Amino acid sequence: PRAFLSWRFPAGAAGVALTMYVASLEGIAGDTSVTYMVWLIVYGMPFLMCLVFSAFPYSGCFCEDFENKYAWPQIERGGLKQYAFSKTVTVMLSAAGAMTAGVVLYVSILHTGLPWFDAEDAVCQSAVTLGGFRGVISGGHYLLYFALFGLQFGILSGILALLAAYVSLFINSRLLTLAVPFMSFYLISYYSGAVSGGNERMNLSYIFNATYNLWDNDIASFAYAVLVGAILSGVLGALILCRLKRRIGNE
Repeated sequence: PRAFLSWRFPAGAAGVALTMYVASLEGIAGDTSVTYMVWLIVYGMPFLMCLVFSAFPYSGCFCEDFENKYAWPQIERGGLKQYAFSKTVTVMLSAAGAMTAGVVLYVSILHTGLPWFDAEDAVCQSAVTLGGFRGVISGGHYLLYFALFGLQFGILSGILALLAAYVSLFINSRLLTLAVPFMSFYLISYYSGAVSGGNERMNLSYIFNATYNLWDNDIASFAYAVLVGAILSGVLGALILCRLKRRIGNE
């Protein structure tokens, strides 16, 4: 409830939408489309701020729990493993949900003045021939397409929000917690190519970006993003549990 029913979740989603809208102001013109704008701005630096807003709803949960002594009753009631698991799942889902909702809100606002798609535009043609969810967009299900587009990015948002939550167990600073997704994605963007050895299917910048279709299959590419997201979330969840054990043992 604290993640989805508080003011933080709609504020995070609104922040994502606002960031995308501001980032697209220079490119909005009467002859563009919503698809063109979304594909354009996900490669821009301002889009990194969306990761901050998507982490806003719940990545600082440990800071809040330990500051206000919320953690102890929850741990006593359900156990430390259950506490760590529930926090891991909630951080992940709230960040992914905020990103998805923000993207849907943004495209809905943009569609009041722009068409969803322009068949003559090269970017739109790329969306139906090279990108993810090409079957959805070619079928004219535009709002569903952008919801799935946002969700795939949202999986990465959730992973980075979990990383931020993990860091907060070492440094109890909400400001730093929110800065972690921004800094992490910046490093991923610039170094994942070298780390992956040029293999796009091992590059996090590509896996969660629906402008790519890594397996040349809509379902397989999205399932791959979900699988990688689940693995990384599990690793971070295990790290969070280990850190919680140490922190509670020292208090």
